Amino acid sequence: RGGGNQYFYRLKITRGPQVDFVFPPAGIPGQVGRFTLFGRNLPGGSLGEGVQLDGKLLETVEVEIPVPAEPSVPVTFSPDTPRQALLPAFEYRLPGANPVRIGFATAPVVLEQPDAAPAQTVAVPCEIAGRFDEPGDSDTYRFEARKGVTYWIESISERLNASTDTVILLRKISRDDKGAETVAAVMESDDPPSFFSANRQDATNADTYDAALKFSPDADGLFEVKLLNNLASGGVSHRYRLSIREARPDFQLITTTEQNITATNGRAGFPGAPLVRRGGAIAYRIIASRQDGFEGDITVSIAGLPTGVTDAPLTLSGKSETGYLTVTAATDAAAWSGPVTFSAKATIDGKEVVKTGRNASLIWGVIFADSFRVRTRLDLETVLSVIDQETAPTLVAQADPAKSWQVELNQKLDLPVAVTEYGTRKGALTVQPYGFPGMLRNPPSLALAEGAKEGTLSIEMKPGGNFTVEPGRYQFVLQGIGIAKYRQNEAAVESATEEKARLEALTQGFEKAVAEAKPRVEAAQKALDAAKSNAASATDADKTDLAKRVEAAQAELTTAQKALADAEAKAKRGKDLVTAADAQLQAATNKAKETDTKFATFSQPISVEVT
Repeated sequence: RGGGNQYFYRLKITRGPQVDFVFPPAGIPGQVGRFTLFGRNLPGGSLGEGVQLDGKLLETVEVEIPVPAEPSVPVTFSPDTPRQALLPAFEYRLPGANPVRIGFATAPVVLEQPDAAPAQTVAVPCEIAGRFDEPGDSDTYRFEARKGVTYWIESISERLNASTDTVILLRKISRDDKGAETVAAVMESDDPPSFFSANRQDATNADTYDAALKFSPDADGLFEVKLLNNLASGGVSHRYRLSIREARPDFQLITTTEQNITATNGRAGFPGAPLVRRGGAIAYRIIASRQDGFEGDITVSIAGLPTGVTDAPLTLSGKSETGYLTVTAATDAAAWSGPVTFSAKATIDGKEVVKTGRNASLIWGVIFADSFRVRTRLDLETVLSVIDQETAPTLVAQADPAKSWQVELNQKLDLPVAVTEYGTRKGALTVQPYGFPGMLRNPPSLALAEGAKEGTLSIEMKPGGNFTVEPGRYQFVLQGIGIAKYRQNEAAVESATEEKARLEALTQGFEKAVAEAKPRVEAAQKALDAAKSNAASATDADKTDLAKRVEAAQAELTTAQKALADAEAKAKRGKDLVTAADAQLQAATNKAKETDTKFATFSQPISVEVT
């Protein structure tokens, strides 16, 4: 998609050790685990197992590895998807080899027994380490469940970078007095809920294909879990972790930045750098994926903002997992660029838990993007830039920024809206709720005419096909969409004008030097001609002295000619640079011509409680 000197790469061809994957894929925190490394050129490795990957034999070597006591997420770069990279794990490196990630098991580890038929019996809680050994393979596990206990069954396979799409089938096993079994379906799970918004206003992939479910048996009994791979692929690298456990509430935090949908005329799916203009605002999308039914408040804030740039914390309550955190720049904010840190606080089992957010961004953009066509990865840092050479067209807010709202279900919320104008908005401004949990499509909107600075946005809190609202506490932002009279990078015109004037002044100096050098050359030439004439008619006694005069005149002429040539070269170079500077000025001027440009602005989070 591009090329040039800045598109450098490093290609390494080596016979050094390369680890492809490890099994089991997770160990118990705080214990020393025994693991098998699969790879090539492994020190002490053996081909004895006959394992192949892509038609090539793999070596194996067994190692004992101490698993850290506290689960964490690696902070090193990963080219994988955000949910793969955020899987709690630690890195292990065989001497001389590449690092591999080993997960933290959520329960005692049980190894799959491939020959177990009809099913392998396990004691819960447990985490099963298994493989889809061949295409079409499926594995079944049986366990005793107790009434009154809520169990969470979670598969981790696609997040191990395996080519899998797991499905969980849960069935109850009953036996009659003769021991004959009856199998009854209880539930099944395929893909978990998607983080892609229903209105397709985002393209960052924060999803996973790993199936999970929860169930509470109505009586003690024997149950079985069947794990399948929807892709029907298989092989030694198609590993999985299957956890059967009671709830372990937790969450993970992702921030995302991409071009707002208005920037591409209604088409999402393009990378975007977070930049805020004076008097303006941008919104980071927040994704807090909740684990095992955790419904506590998650409060997200930013640290490291420069002077003149502010935020208001975002609180995700109940089942809410997504929202927007807005950053606003003052009208006198200074230019700045640097990293910022997102963190989220929550109380889990009576203890405060703090998570640092990782930013997810698009590697490249595609019109009408979806999860299959756009690649997403985690960045090493979250960044922000402030530009002091431009002012935003408009800033939208609720009229009373500090007010929280309360409204009954099936009633209407009338929200006073205030707009700060900076003189460049043209036409109506459309204001609508943005990121309201459960609001899927066609949000209510308010049209503010050009020049209007206030209005009321009405939101009907009625459940329906496009709004799955229910009682609870919510936060959302207002998005204002409009047209602005915009001149792009006016500073470039000023800079190009100054540069052209500077080069013109230098060139004039060079041309003056040329004009002054020409008479010197002419005078030196005449002096040389006269010296030669005198030397030709001189007596023998005078020839030696006159020859020296000829030599001196020749040197003077050579010096004058060189000075003229240098001045002419500089003058020519100056003219060329002036021509180039003029072209650059014209390009900057054309680019800075006033155009009608679509823009989006965001309010700080607004709090509402639906009763």
